[in-house]
Amino acid sequence: MKMIQAVLDTNFWLSTHVTIITIGYASTFLAGFLALVYVLRGVFTPSLTGEIAKGLARMVYGIVCFATLFSFVGTV
Repeated sequence: MKMIQAVLDTNFWLSTHVTIITIGYASTFLAGFLALVYVLRGVFTPSLTGEIAKGLARMVYGIVCFATLFSFVGTV
């Protein structure tokens, strides 16, 4: 029986893994930044209206879904 080659030993899968994981983590950082803007704007300024709050919440949710998908696919 011959030894099985690890998947990440090939340049194609290693570069694919690193790229997808980096995109997933970067989008997680973006979602966290938008959520921080949401919280700080809601606490410290009266400019957060219901429409703006709903839009920011939907953006954060969409980006978190995207980040979870990319992080999962990159890990698997």
